[in-house]
Amino acid sequence: MRTVLMLCSVLLLAPGARADSRAAAPSFDARYARMARAEALFLEDLFALTRGMAQENRLAASWLLSGGAKGLPFDDYTERAAALLDEMERLETPPRIHELSERVADAFRAQGGFLADWAAARAEGQPFESQLTSEFGYHAGLHRSQRSLFQAYERALALFPDEDESTRHALQAELRALDLLWRGR
Repeated sequence: MRTVLMLCSVLLLAPGARADSRAAAPSFDARYARMARAEALFLEDLFALTRGMAQENRLAASWLLSGGAKGLPFDDYTERAAALLDEMERLETPPRIHELSERVADAFRAQGGFLADWAAARAEGQPFESQLTSEFGYHAGLHRSQRSLFQAYERALALFPDEDESTRHALQAELRALDLLWRGR
């Protein structure tokens, strides 16, 4: 139940309040990265898409939590999420960071699966809690998503050990923005 309340509080924040709270979080900036220029530019584009993905997730969750009173209807979410994933797949991924990119895409797909299960349960009149498992305390898609984002960050640290503290912090903040379960929001 604690996880349900935490997730609901994270997802119910007003979009404006969320944007303001994220303003303090660093954004990845290719100009300051020490990595290869092509990799830095790719990550900049990737993170622009992850910010869009995070926004779509919040809007769909708001719609689900409010019973359709606010947010983005789930059918619209599905269409917009697919467009973002297509755009991500069209990016020219430098070979060295392909795995990192795949982990981010996997996280977003897993979150979409969670939201789809939630929408289906809602359509059948089931409560949000019906989507949670006793094994993990939350939906397996959320667990998989968070694990994929952690793996993406670990991969980034392994690939770019010479990055300074602010770039490492920005990489972490960009990935956390997509994590529905991160408590530091």
